[in-house]
Amino acid sequence: MKVVFPIFIQDKDKWIYMINGPLALNGLEIIDINNNEYVGWDKDGRPIELYVDNNDIKARCLSDEKQVEILKKAIMDYAAVARRKAPFCCDDIRSDMVVLFKAVEQHINNHSVFNVLKRVLRSNR
Repeated sequence: MKVVFPIFIQDKDKWIYMINGPLALNGLEIIDINNNEYVGWDKDGRPIELYVDNNDIKARCLSDEKQVEILKKAIMDYAAVARRKAPFCCDDIRSDMVVLFKAVEQHINNHSVFNVLKRVLRSNR
């Protein structure tokens, strides 16, 4: 089974990272890979494992069974952890994980302290 990028990596604090290609994996730290700090899924929701091969970080599928619902929950948990005071609402939880992840990222960025402060300052003019 071939890993389909982008992949989604969840750390122990429930933060999710979308990694667009195999070269970007080397931005992660080898010690974290060796300590099993991440769980992950490929674009299709199949569970993946990160491993180190000759100082390169690589990904491989653990199963052909898709875990789309688990991945959706992980992305929604990320939204809750990243922005506790600004809940992410999505009536139509999409089946396209990339679209859902990007919506969550946009939600997080729109509710950052900096962006909220900009909106408040603009409204006070």
